[in-house]
Amino acid sequence: MYLFIDNSGEQAELVLSMDKKSIQLSARPKEQLPALLERLLKKANIKLAGLKGAAVIIGKGRFTATRIAVTFANTLAYALKIPVVGVTNKEDWCKKISMQSIGIYVSAVYSGEAHISGKQEKL
Repeated sequence: MYLFIDNSGEQAELVLSMDKKSIQLSARPKEQLPALLERLLKKANIKLAGLKGAAVIIGKGRFTATRIAVTFANTLAYALKIPVVGVTNKEDWCKKISMQSIGIYVSAVYSGEAHISGKQEKL
C-alpha cells in the first residue's frame, strides 16, 4: 500500500493505493496531515505499519505547505523504513515509489521565491 500526499492546493489530499483500488480523502489545510492520515487509514481499515512507500507533491503550491508535506513524508519514511519520492503530478507515482531505495529522502522544491514578511531590524 502506497501513500500519495498533495498539500499544494486549497485542500490537502491523501490517497492510499492498494493493488488495483485506491481511497482518497481531502480536507482543508487547517486539518493537520497526521490527523488526515489517521482518518484515511481508519476509513480503509488499515494500520500505519502497512504503508510500503510514500510520494509527495513538490514544486508547486505554497512555500509553507510544501515544507510541511515534505517533512511529513520524510518523517513517515524514516520511522517506517519505507521509500519516499517527490513528484510533480500523480502520473506513475506508485511506480516511482517502487523503484526508490529506502533511506533516500525528499528535498522541498518551490514554485517561486519565498516571500517572508516581518519587521526588519536596522543595523
